[in-house]
Amino acid sequence: VKTVGPVFEPGHGRQAARLGVAHPHAGPLGPTALPLGPTDPATEVVVTADPSTPGTTADGTQLWRITGTGRQTHSVHLDGCDAQLVNRVGRDGTVRPPEPGELGWKETIRVNPGEDVVLALRPVVPPLPFRIGDSLRLLDPTRPAGIRVGAAPVSPLDGRPATVVNQMVNLGWEYRWSSSAAGLRDLGMSRPLVFRVSPKGPTGLTATPAPGSATALPAIALTWTGNGSRPPATSHLLQRATDAAFTDGVTTITVAATATRYTDATVTPGVTYHYRIRAENAASCSAWSNSVPASVGLAAPTGMSAQIPPAGPLRVALRWTNRSFATGIDVQRATNPTFTSGPATTAIGVTEQHLDPAVAPDTTYYYRVRTTYLGAVSPWSTLATVITPPVPEAPSGLAVAVTAPGPDTARVVLTWASSVPSGPGSGFAVQRALDPAFTREVATFTVTGRGFTNSGLARGVTYHYRIRSFNVVGESPFTAPVPVTTPA
Repeated sequence: VKTVGPVFEPGHGRQAARLGVAHPHAGPLGPTALPLGPTDPATEVVVTADPSTPGTTADGTQLWRITGTGRQTHSVHLDGCDAQLVNRVGRDGTVRPPEPGELGWKETIRVNPGEDVVLALRPVVPPLPFRIGDSLRLLDPTRPAGIRVGAAPVSPLDGRPATVVNQMVNLGWEYRWSSSAAGLRDLGMSRPLVFRVSPKGPTGLTATPAPGSATALPAIALTWTGNGSRPPATSHLLQRATDAAFTDGVTTITVAATATRYTDATVTPGVTYHYRIRAENAASCSAWSNSVPASVGLAAPTGMSAQIPPAGPLRVALRWTNRSFATGIDVQRATNPTFTSGPATTAIGVTEQHLDPAVAPDTTYYYRVRTTYLGAVSPWSTLATVITPPVPEAPSGLAVAVTAPGPDTARVVLTWASSVPSGPGSGFAVQRALDPAFTREVATFTVTGRGFTNSGLARGVTYHYRIRSFNVVGESPFTAPVPVTTPA
């Protein structure tokens, strides 16, 4: 129920008029109307349930009853709406249909004294090539925030005493309903008419970094609370920027209206992004949600190991496990654990293993790796340490013992004193021939210890033996040939 009637302004000593609502405590002995001024909180809210389908039962049509409480006829104008007079109800309760000139949709309605006007009100959302947000302003834009405004002394909701302070309010698409008479309108016969065209905005936006994996891109996971409302949202607009003011590097992403989460996998690790989101429909949009910053980093590789392969040439085999998505790998080697001595960095493709051939014998090396992606790098992995074997030395102290275990065979036992060469793939090569130049009937035997037994030899034959050590670094020189004659 709305009211139109006169008021007296003692501060100015004049009579004016106000629009208002039915008094919450209306009765035979009390006031029937609660006049409201232009700075009172809005009481008329029209919801456009579906701006894209005007003319349907969901287009936000309302029924109003406006009561004329004074002795003067007023023309009430409704901005942004189509109004259709349904009927008029006199003081005696007589219901009268609209006059011929009052049929159809109107913007201005005549309200007679002592008469109730029943009208249908429908919001008109104009087609626009862009979206319009809500009107956010102070109740009285001409006065400072926080001070008391000259509002009605009681609440129009429950009739309790109320004090209204000047504060920010959301008036949606702000229209006015007012007197058509400019003089009365200027004296305060004007009220906000709130169009709820924009959907209610999402709240509680959070951003959680997701470092990803070797097969999943690094991303930032966003979640929010959707606030289904009338009118409904048709989509969400997610906005990302590289500054809190959303002026640099701005990217917009459209998200489904029913979604409450989104994963942004187009981020660059190490860059701080700021996010905010709002709900939208065909005509309008909500206010932006809270903004949240987030930055994602790459995870360091794990399981770093370094080994010497058993087959030459001398190399170091590295293995690790990538824990983040990568477009490249940095392999770093040094000769001390702080990587200040002899550091060398090699950029390789995405893999989880690498062979380093540029190593020297008898040296301690330290290795670490990291992943790279879009110019960002992960932390270094843990260190892997490896000691390359030295160049093998020639055996020394070669001793020979000859026996005849059977009437037709002989046995030669060789021993030597040098240490066993270190490292994988190491051992001794024992060569036997029938001449000191080792050109006749050459046989080569590989042993790992400091001794060799050659059985099944012929009796009365002179054999020549020589020995050298080897590992993945290389081979030592042969010892001097040693002739051995088996018993006749």
